[in-house]
Amino acid sequence: NLSSNIQLGDSADTVIGGAQPGAGNVISASQGGYGVYVGGDSARTVIQGNLIGTDVSGTLDLGNRYDGICVGYAYDTAFPSATRIGGTSPHARNIISGNGRYGILISSNGGNVIQGNYIGTDVTGSKPLGNAVHGIYLADSPDNRIGGGEPGSRNIISANHAGVVIEGAQSTG
Repeated sequence: NLSSNIQLGDSADTVIGGAQPGAGNVISASQGGYGVYVGGDSARTVIQGNLIGTDVSGTLDLGNRYDGICVGYAYDTAFPSATRIGGTSPHARNIISGNGRYGILISSNGGNVIQGNYIGTDVTGSKPLGNAVHGIYLADSPDNRIGGGEPGSRNIISANHAGVVIEGAQSTG
């Protein structure tokens, strides 16, 4: 039985953290499973400004047992979750590091945006603090966007077994 520090199911328009200074959370050390789980019909969830898998300083590993963030299994693929993870401003950045499996897992879900995060590093973006498997893993998830051309949209993904792994029918930008 998996549990999460934060678990959403059928919870549209939820914001976890925020892009304002001090709005983020420390989401770490879940021995039952995920740091954040977004499932069901949880459309337009925003996850910004959080430390996911680290201590409050963003420098020590307090990883969640499985994934830092899991976005999974939308009930109806015609209505994907469109979860936003991070953003283009420094305060929207999530630190997603030290987790026992993936930094971010997106499974059977689409329309998500992953921008401006540090995945597998400490809060400075320069010291390794990897997730045990992949930084980002997309499985059967169409139309996701990782990074982008706007200032601040690039993710730093480092010190994981693999950076980004994409499997199944999908497209990314």
